Amino acid sequence: MAQKRAGPGVKKPAARRSGAKPLGAKKRGPSKPSGRSTAARTAAVQPAARRSALAVAALVFAVVAVPVITALVVMRSPRWYPIFDWAQIEMRVRDVGTRHSPLIGLPGRLDGLGVIGSHPGPMGFYALAPIYRLLGSSSWALLASNAALNVAAVGTAVWIAVRRGGWPLALGVTAMLAVLVHAYGAQRLTVPWLPWSSMLWWFVFLLAAWSVLCGDFPLLPVMVGTGVLCVQTHISYLGLVAGIGMATTVWVLVEARRRRRDDGVPPQDLARWARWSGALLVLLWLPVLIDEVINKPGNLSVLWDHFSHPGIKAVGMSQALSAWWAHLDVTTLLTGHQRLDGAPWPGALLLIAWVAAVAASWRWRHRALLALHTVVASALLLGLLSISRILGRLLDYLVLWLWGTTVLVVIAVGYTAAVGATRYWSGRGHEQGRTSPMMLAARIATTACVAVALLAASASTIDATRAHVPHPGVSRSLSAMMPTVLRKLPRDGRYYISWEDSFADVGAGFSLLLELERAGLTAGMDPTNSVMARPHGVLAQSQATAVVAYVTGKDVIASLKATPGAVELAHYDSPREDKLELSRLHDEVARALKARRNAKLFALLDTNLFRLATHPQVPDDLRPILERMLNLSVPASVIVIPLR
Repeated sequence: MAQKRAGPGVKKPAARRSGAKPLGAKKRGPSKPSGRSTAARTAAVQPAARRSALAVAALVFAVVAVPVITALVVMRSPRWYPIFDWAQIEMRVRDVGTRHSPLIGLPGRLDGLGVIGSHPGPMGFYALAPIYRLLGSSSWALLASNAALNVAAVGTAVWIAVRRGGWPLALGVTAMLAVLVHAYGAQRLTVPWLPWSSMLWWFVFLLAAWSVLCGDFPLLPVMVGTGVLCVQTHISYLGLVAGIGMATTVWVLVEARRRRRDDGVPPQDLARWARWSGALLVLLWLPVLIDEVINKPGNLSVLWDHFSHPGIKAVGMSQALSAWWAHLDVTTLLTGHQRLDGAPWPGALLLIAWVAAVAASWRWRHRALLALHTVVASALLLGLLSISRILGRLLDYLVLWLWGTTVLVVIAVGYTAAVGATRYWSGRGHEQGRTSPMMLAARIATTACVAVALLAASASTIDATRAHVPHPGVSRSLSAMMPTVLRKLPRDGRYYISWEDSFADVGAGFSLLLELERAGLTAGMDPTNSVMARPHGVLAQSQATAVVAYVTGKDVIASLKATPGAVELAHYDSPREDKLELSRLHDEVARALKARRNAKLFALLDTNLFRLATHPQVPDDLRPILERMLNLSVPASVIVIPLR
C-alpha cells in the first residue's frame, strides 16, 4: 500500500531531522569532551576564515590587477588616439546616457538585406560608460574602464568559487585564472575590442551556470547578465550562451516541478530568482528590441538574413576540430601562443583525464561534480559546433574563448581529484591533525596553487611592460598634429571628415571625427558611413563649410595641398629610425611576395598595408613582419579645404 505523503504540518521522521545521522552510518562511541564550547570553537575558526579570505583577495589582486595596472601605466603616455574600431567604440561609449544612446553593438563582418549589420547589442558600451566618465572621458579612461571590468570578472569568478567549494576551490580557480590572464595578455585585457571584451566573462558565465545547476539560484541573474554581455558584445558567443542557457532553463523548470511535488508548495526561492532573472533578461534586450521596431530594417533582421543566407561557406568540422584540439593543449595556455592547428594528442590527454573524472564523480554520485562536468561537456560540444559554423576564414580572435573552456576542464579534473583524495583519507580514518596525510596533501596543493598564481602573474606583469596601443604609429602622428588642428579650426565651422591613407588605411578619419566631437565641433562623415559613424555622425559635403582630411604619402599630401584654398593645418614627419626600419621590412616582404608570384598581394603592399596584413592568402611567416610595419609611423598631414 502506498505510503501517504506527509503534509505541511506533519513532522518528518527523525532520520531526516537536522543533525540526525544518515542511514547506514557507522555507530561511534561517545565522543570525548572537547573542553571548549561551540562558541569558543566558532570564535577560533572565524579569524582563520578571515585570513584565508584576505589571502585569496590579495592573490586575486596580484593575478589580474597588477598586470593590467602596469599596462595602463605604460600606455598612459603618449596620449592614445583611437582609430577605426576603437574610435567607434569610444564614440558609442560617449553617447551612453544621451539622446543618442546606442541601441545595438558595433558594426562587424555582417551584412544582410543590403546593409551592414552590427553585433547584437550595446551592453558592452553601457558597462564601460560609468568608469569612463568618472575618470574624465578620455581615451585612456576607456582603457582603464575596460581593465576594471576584467578585474571585476576575475573577482566574480573567485566569489562564485567560494560559494561552490570554499576558499580551497577559490585558491585553485585563482591559480588557473592567473594562467588564463597570462595567456590572454594584459594588453588584450586593457584595450577594449569586441572579440577581447568578453573573454573572462565567458568563464564567469560557465561558473554561474554550474552554480545554478547546484541549486544556487541567486546566481541566476549573474548567469543571465554575463551571458547577455557575451552575446551582445560579439555574436560568436550566441550558440554557446543560447545552448547552455536553454539547457539550464529546462533544468530549472524541472527542478521547480520536482520541489513542488516533493514539498507540496511552490519553491519560493527559485520562483523569486527566476522572476528577477526574467526581468533582467528583458531589460538588457530592450534597446535591441527598440531598434528592431523603430528602424527598417532592424539589426536583428539584418543578422537573421546574414546567417540564413550566407554568401560564403562556413569553416566546417575538419578545421573546427583542428582549432578545438589546439586550444585544449594546456601548453598553449602556459606559453600564451595561440594556434589554430596542431597535434591532437595533448588535448586528447586532457580529455582522457576529464572522462576519468566524470566516471569517478558518477560512481560517487557527487551532485556538485556531476553538475560541473555537465557544464564542461556542454561548453566543449557547443564550442566545437560554433567554430564549425564560423563563416569565412577562421581567425584566431574568433575563438579566444576556447581557452576559458580549457581552464574549466582543468579545474573540473583538479576539483574531482581533490574530492577523491578527501574521500580516500577520510575513509581510512586518519585523524585530522597537522601531520595527517590529508593535511600534508592540502598544504602541498595550496603551495602549488600560490606558486602557479604568482609565477603566472609575474610573467603577465613583465609582458605588460611591453604593452602598446593598437597602431601606435598612427596614434603618434595624430598626437603630434591634433592639438594644432583643434587650435586652428574655427569653432563655428561644419567639417566634412575625409582621409586618404596610402600606407595602411586603418581608418584614421574616425579618430578625426572622435576628436572634433570631443572638442565640441560640428563634424561628420559621408552618409554612406552612417552605420560605422552613427546616424548623427554623418554630414553631407554640401552642408559642410570645409573638408578636414588626414593624408599620408608625399605624393598624396602634395596633390591635396595643391587644391585651391587648401591649408595644411599640421604635418608630422616620422622619425628616421621608423623610416629605415619600414624600408627594410618593406623590401623583405616584397622579396617574399615576388618569390610566391602573387601580383595581387604585391600590389597591396604599397596601397593598403592593413588589407594585406589581414588577407587570408598571406603566409603566416609574414604576418608578424606586417604587424610590425603597421606599428611604425609615416609622414602625415591634416589639411583643410574650404567649401564656402
